[in-house]
Amino acid sequence: MGKVLIKCIQTPMQKYFYDRSLDSVVMVNDEEYQILKTVEKTKLVPDGVLRRFVKSGLLRETAIEEIEHPETENLHLLAEHYMGNLILQVTQQCNLRCKYCAYSGNYYNRSHTSNRMDFETAKKAIDFYLKRSEKADQLALSFYGGEPLLEFELIKKCVSYILQRKGDKKILFTMTTNGTLMTEDVIEFLVKYEFNLMISLDGDKKSHDINRRFKTGKGSFDIILENLSRLKAYNEEYYSKVLFNCVISSSSDLENIYRFYSEEELFEAGTVNFNYVNPVGLKDETLSRITQKNFRVHRLAYIKMILSVLEKRKWDAQSRLLRRELQDMKRKY
Repeated sequence: MGKVLIKCIQTPMQKYFYDRSLDSVVMVNDEEYQILKTVEKTKLVPDGVLRRFVKSGLLRETAIEEIEHPETENLHLLAEHYMGNLILQVTQQCNLRCKYCAYSGNYYNRSHTSNRMDFETAKKAIDFYLKRSEKADQLALSFYGGEPLLEFELIKKCVSYILQRKGDKKILFTMTTNGTLMTEDVIEFLVKYEFNLMISLDGDKKSHDINRRFKTGKGSFDIILENLSRLKAYNEEYYSKVLFNCVISSSSDLENIYRFYSEEELFEAGTVNFNYVNPVGLKDETLSRITQKNFRVHRLAYIKMILSVLEKRKWDAQSRLLRRELQDMKRKY
């Protein structure tokens, strides 16, 4: 057998390898993984081993010597003149202590700290970006945390600074926020500069408050709903473009969440993004477990959506909430 091209992948839960010949990711046991690590390095399969993979059409000889991204030769040009987006981490602090947050201490990662960006550092970053995006057609500046609105005054300065220096290029401002600090001044500012806004909201009060709480332990649901009502009342057209991110954990009730987003007048079909707690690097694995009930609820809603696409069923409240998944399907086909 000639040379084969694979890539071994290990997660905290399992071991896999990517096979180039069938363009597939395959789960393996510990013994197989150790042999495959050698295959990855030598590109040769030892005789008499890994037979079940070979019989399945995996580990075939390849004519490819290496894989290279199409833009590899242009990386220097892109980095120096076409930088697409600048993300400023304006703070590592947050006013919430969400159980599944990547910085909560429940992951093998950094925790929330008191570190914050000063304006001089932000100006240097913006100058760096503007110099290296001179040939880009459009600019994009994003604000990240922690909770970025803890540094609202800094964000205002950054927006003013880049607007004075961007020339005639269009610029897009984006922010992900927990929605608890949206005062009248904040709302006016976000609308004025047409921020692309994503707000974290885990559905109904019970599902949301069980994970997304203030430092005191009080849930954040009520204040977020109040702020959303004020934002919608201030500018309904802007509000219609706001997106929401809903995280499903082991303690979520997906049926109630679907019902909430379907019946609550503050939300439109297609504006809610659903995802599950990321299990990679998670210390408390119980947070990311998918209950059988939630799995059944999701699959049923997905089937309803497919039947609606096939015009075998009218759009109903649940299937409408999965239209973002429908967009992914359309792109595939």
